[in-house]
Amino acid sequence: MIATLALLALLPATGVPTVVELPDPTATTISMQVLVKLPELDARELAEAKVLAALLPDGTEEITRYQLKLWTSAEGESFHCAVLPDHLRLSFSVPKTDLAMAGLIIESVCRRATLSEDAFKSALDDLSSRESSYWAEALDPRIPRFDRIKQSNVAALYAHLFRPENIWIAVGGGFQPGDAIKDLADRFADWNPGVDHYPRFHPVGDPKLLDVRTRPITTVELSSPDCRVDSPSFAVDLVAASAMAVGKGSAVFRVAREAMGLSYKQDAFLWPSAGGLRLRTIVTFSSHKGEENVLSTLRDGLMKQVSAWTTADLDRAKAMLRASMVDGIVAGPICLSMERPLGAGLADRTTLAGYWRMKCGASFDETKLLESADAVTLDQLKATATELLTKANASVISGRSAGTSHA
Repeated sequence: MIATLALLALLPATGVPTVVELPDPTATTISMQVLVKLPELDARELAEAKVLAALLPDGTEEITRYQLKLWTSAEGESFHCAVLPDHLRLSFSVPKTDLAMAGLIIESVCRRATLSEDAFKSALDDLSSRESSYWAEALDPRIPRFDRIKQSNVAALYAHLFRPENIWIAVGGGFQPGDAIKDLADRFADWNPGVDHYPRFHPVGDPKLLDVRTRPITTVELSSPDCRVDSPSFAVDLVAASAMAVGKGSAVFRVAREAMGLSYKQDAFLWPSAGGLRLRTIVTFSSHKGEENVLSTLRDGLMKQVSAWTTADLDRAKAMLRASMVDGIVAGPICLSMERPLGAGLADRTTLAGYWRMKCGASFDETKLLESADAVTLDQLKATATELLTKANASVISGRSAGTSHA
């Protein structure tokens, strides 16, 4: 990664969302990442948000679904949407010569998405009957309520969320500094969405959390309190996450895979939450008798690993952090998608720049953050990791199998 890239931002003016620029003269593409902040959603609003994310690729009043896919499929990241705990994100890439077309797409999707009745019915049918992967269930165990949702509900949520003060547009890649800001400012200058009349009450209640799945696969989790990205101590949290999570020498790999011999998948990462980023340790294995003891064994094993850390583990954590954020050799300790943690690619860097601006109102300064990480001491690392593990909430999604029973 080029750490000295210019990073520019435009604060919202009348009708203009926040725009974050990450120009990279070496890039041959442009990455567009639109982050729409989500409030606390009740179970039905969560379902509506998922339907909305499925509807947005269907096109706008000016752009058909086919055109949207065609225009954004040349550079590897065609237009797609995802719902995360604290934001809805629209992502795509275009050739570096197509900045104006990218701006056209964003402005049109943010202001005039089609949200047709036919597409709504299709998306609702698909989402309400689809079985998610076990990993997607582990990442987001919230259960949406798709009953009694209407197209008008989704349209109302769209109008509520897609407002200039609630949108952050991150643009990274091969363009000149200031070009993206000017293009988008011109396009959104006349946007006046009017008074937001969306209901302020939540009649359904918070989403319930999945605790049993139909497949014989169990996932257990330790989830820490929020780590605030605008806190001076975040660099310590980041190094702790690297030591816990990144690579085969990480604490989670040593305990879950090597010491406990659990199969399938184990991972740890900083995950978006309302208050910041939350360290989540998730371990997946075949369901079996005695699985209720896995969590306590996992926590105890991780605590022993942390207490035994030496300067070699500290140096390794810092090196792996740079290997992920600067060199892109491994995935890093921050995960902002349902697929994988962030690396050093253009789309990931652009996403992080926009997310940082949304979360703390400041530009992401990789150089400063890594300098702060380099200054973290072994005592700070062990104390922070111990606190995160001690305060972590434990949860289980248990799989049904012949060897397990569930109430």
